[in-house]
Amino acid sequence: IRRPSVGRRELVCNAATKDRSFEKASATLAHHSKIVLSDEGVRGLAESEGRKLVEARARRVEVCFHSLGRQPEPPSPPPHCLVTVADGGRVQTRHVENGSRWKENKIGCVYDARPQPDPAAATAETYQGAKALTQTYVATMESWEAFGRMLFTEACARGYMKTPLKLFISDAAESVLSLREEHFSDAHPINDWYHAVEHLSACSKAAFSAGTDEAGEWYTRNKECLWHGKLGEIIESITRESRRVGPPPEKAPDSDPRVILHRNVGYFTRNQHAMDYPTYRAHGWPIGSGVGEASVKQHGLRVKGSEKFWEVPGAEEMLALCELHFSEDGRWDKYWTARSTPPPDARVFRSRDDARSPPH
Repeated sequence: IRRPSVGRRELVCNAATKDRSFEKASATLAHHSKIVLSDEGVRGLAESEGRKLVEARARRVEVCFHSLGRQPEPPSPPPHCLVTVADGGRVQTRHVENGSRWKENKIGCVYDARPQPDPAAATAETYQGAKALTQTYVATMESWEAFGRMLFTEACARGYMKTPLKLFISDAAESVLSLREEHFSDAHPINDWYHAVEHLSACSKAAFSAGTDEAGEWYTRNKECLWHGKLGEIIESITRESRRVGPPPEKAPDSDPRVILHRNVGYFTRNQHAMDYPTYRAHGWPIGSGVGEASVKQHGLRVKGSEKFWEVPGAEEMLALCELHFSEDGRWDKYWTARSTPPPDARVFRSRDDARSPPH
């Protein structure tokens, strides 16, 4: 049985990545490329190629962290501004763990950006911020610890170590903050504006009845404080409402208003250093993690769905193909070009064989 050519493998992997299922990829290949392959055949080829990508990524991480401190060769010159974003999604697997088949996948995006200062912007909706340029991705089912190492390796490959301006945007989830502290502690932390606003909205509903004038006025006033960087006033306001409703009782549910207010005193206190939005606007830095959330959705279109059940290794291999395909630096084409080019030793061996072959 002949092994499929590299060109055929690329066509199959392209369809497997762009279509939402292996079944649809099989139909696409039959219609557009005249390749007749069952959905299981598509899966086998795609996961086989994804496995190569996972192994290659592991070697890059090993080099980055353990080979005499060597870092991946950065671009020349490095970008002026490099932004890193990390977030989590969900993938349904065939294995039940803690009563659920859903497991978290981790998606990271690294992109160079062009700052666009706009200190006078009146609202987040009118503020443009830094324009995202070339986006590249890391996607995995592995632990947050392993993901952090992968994301740092990708950032280094994009020139992180020599970039003058490094930014790290997050939603302030504990797992992402731990990752930032371990691998990106020299980057300017920026707490996603929209997540911060959601916390204020939750506080307004916890302190007052949802939909009341008091809740609306409190939310509007504190959102304005947030936009102008008056974190002290916000913390004081939430603390005052928390004292008014009282401390949360032991074993109170997360939805309890007392729990919400108490936790948000901590949230805004811990993260106020990453909510200096007036300064970010003056520099033209991004204030939202929309690129990261879009990355999660983009990868989720392929791997997430109530009708999709993955083996964890299969999901990992598919995510590796997705990160290669979605990255905007041309690495998909470079990868397949390299796959179709024999190593130097093989070319020498072939030329010697040709020299010994009798003329036709």
